[in-house]
Amino acid sequence: MKYIITIVALFLLSCNSSDDNVAGGPCSYEYDTIAVIVVKIPAVDSNQYDVLMVPDRQGKQPVVPDTIHYYVETGQLLSAAALKEKMIRLNDTLMYVRGNMIAGSCNPVDNRLLPERYRKQ
Repeated sequence: MKYIITIVALFLLSCNSSDDNVAGGPCSYEYDTIAVIVVKIPAVDSNQYDVLMVPDRQGKQPVVPDTIHYYVETGQLLSAAALKEKMIRLNDTLMYVRGNMIAGSCNPVDNRLLPERYRKQ
């Protein structure tokens, strides 16, 4: 019986989050577009690929990780067909969009990797 009470108590405690940042909105973000260069396209299996990129350190750019993994940023791998369709190749310069929340109560960071060619804004 005391095991059941303990389990129920732990369940109830886990439901009461002390996090004041509730994912919701409306929120405002300030965005920076960063050029990243494709340095490696490792195969995870016979048809799934990750894409590793490094920031193009030319010019004034915000601080970003030294290496950016497509899988880490999107939670997805790319198929061979997707790589071909998006025309992603070694040494391509793509866009990495980094957003920092300036108002609201959403997730504080909104980072996105856009598999598109970098263009200065």
